Amino acid sequence: MKRMRSKWAVLAAALILLAVVSAGSAFAAEPVKGKVMIYSSIYLHIIEQLKPVLKKTFPDVDVQWFYGGSEKVIAKLVAEFEQGSSMADLIMIADPAYYLTLKREGRLLQYKSPNAKYVLPAWLDKDGYFSGVRINVIGIAYNKNIVAAKDVPKTWWDLADPKWAGKVGMPNPLLSGTAFAGTAGLVRSPKHGWPFFEALRKNRIACEPGNGAVETKLLSGQLAVAMLLEENVLKAMGEKKPLGFVYPSDGPVVNPSGIAIMKTTKNPAAAKAVYDFFLTKAGQQAILDGWMHSVRPDMPPPPNATIKITEINKFALPMDWDAISRQPEKVKERFDKTVLR
Repeated sequence: MKRMRSKWAVLAAALILLAVVSAGSAFAAEPVKGKVMIYSSIYLHIIEQLKPVLKKTFPDVDVQWFYGGSEKVIAKLVAEFEQGSSMADLIMIADPAYYLTLKREGRLLQYKSPNAKYVLPAWLDKDGYFSGVRINVIGIAYNKNIVAAKDVPKTWWDLADPKWAGKVGMPNPLLSGTAFAGTAGLVRSPKHGWPFFEALRKNRIACEPGNGAVETKLLSGQLAVAMLLEENVLKAMGEKKPLGFVYPSDGPVVNPSGIAIMKTTKNPAAAKAVYDFFLTKAGQQAILDGWMHSVRPDMPPPPNATIKITEINKFALPMDWDAISRQPEKVKERFDKTVLR
């Protein structure tokens, strides 16, 4: 197993470096230097893969990272705003609605990257304040050793079936940005709404701190089925772990995690260069190596995925991110009362 993971890591690094070489001319014309601080909820193993690539691409830039779940990053930003200014130059978190909040508050630098032309228009802010950089898909995961083929859930409502009582789980949307996106999408869906979550509570749903914790309990057999990120399952499949994934027929949630430059950045030139990099094939290869979908239609789906994001989008739940961004606390408070208490 270690040997297989090692081979995959070497292959992933090689693919990224090859893409960097082919895209290198995009950054050579205007060398940048100094420090760039990125606040991100992207997984640590992806950050570790990115560090040498960014160093090779920008040898004179000291790229630093603050890592945490989306809610942790947001809490840090809010605390810094209260003190006057943030230390972040770039943010890369999984909550699309929060970018709209920051835009309304005037905290983002308007920047239309020359590489934005390669990104699907649906993932771009029309005014140029942020761009999608990675696409998370939220659907249903299950343990293949516990769930028989005939019993695999096909819809969200199947999670409320009494046969899964005490064996169904999800990440806590009060702590996880992608879980909040999934919750907000289902709450706004006329086919689901709060009655769906009331049914999950009756089914004794377990709310875990994050997607990783849900995956761990699925693998241990403490849970049989769960709301979970596709990327967790794709990675588990690559490691030959017994997880399966379903795109619910009543609509998976497609979550365009973004990238933006803070208006208070002290190094706008370097911040823009790093932003540009993440929209190149080299930057997007790192996203694919993290088992997530690219925002570029000219990139393949991530390893083990059987369907491209453009196809998933055709039957995904409709998401009104502007409306969601205007009432996040209301949704979280209602979830707390409906499910957690």
